[in-house]
Amino acid sequence: MKIKYAVDFFLLVFRRESGAMALPFAIMFPILLMFFSFALDGAHFQSNRARLADAMNQVVLAIAINDRCDYVADKECAVKHGNKEANEKVLSHYLNYYLPYVTFTDNGLDVIVSMNRDNSEKLTSIDYNASGIATLHPILKKYNEFGFNDDIHIHADSSAGTVRKSMEQKNIPTDFVFIVDVSGSMGEDINGLEPDIKGGIIYDILKDVVVDFSQTILNGNEKNTIGIVPFNIGVPVKLSKMTFLVEKKLAVLLSVNLKKSMRRLAIKD
Repeated sequence: MKIKYAVDFFLLVFRRESGAMALPFAIMFPILLMFFSFALDGAHFQSNRARLADAMNQVVLAIAINDRCDYVADKECAVKHGNKEANEKVLSHYLNYYLPYVTFTDNGLDVIVSMNRDNSEKLTSIDYNASGIATLHPILKKYNEFGFNDDIHIHADSSAGTVRKSMEQKNIPTDFVFIVDVSGSMGEDINGLEPDIKGGIIYDILKDVVVDFSQTILNGNEKNTIGIVPFNIGVPVKLSKMTFLVEKKLAVLLSVNLKKSMRRLAIKD
């Protein structure tokens, strides 16, 4: 009899259209919250995942560049210099910068250095792979049976955090241009005063720089070329004005002494 009365009551409610939406709303409300949580928190997780991938791409480049180990001469160089701990420390700093409000565990951070050799055991390249697991929390906390868990663990794409450093030395012929100031001020020392000792003037220092630079460039590859462009009173520049031959005028950018403590730039045709 009780079941019959309950059925009659619900039928009466629907027939009178009194509270007809209460039951469907009670059923749909948790589902609506679940979809809202998926949309909001899903976008939140994807945004942080993209930043995590960007951080991995940046940090693996920094690790590869700063790795000064000579793996050719010493295969155990990385172990001796504690590269693993240093690399993981750099990785932690980068991740904390890119994702300051995200939790990372030390066990989830890892940097793998793999060496690739050819058939003659010659080192050809080094692969660096950085990985890390971030722990995120949903904006909408977990309520009963809908929404995300309280802790969501994400990691970057498999292609992120990977770089290869080639060990092959390529010597490509290159042209170099070295512009040298040979004005009168180069006869002074670095403080702008007349030197008391020989060899203390800037000109002598500059001469040593030019010689060392030239020897390094030319000895690196016999096909390298170097051009030394000296200037003493100014630097040639192109003006927007045209000559009667419809060519751009050339001028010289000068440094003119108006006072001892002040200089002004002037242009002279």
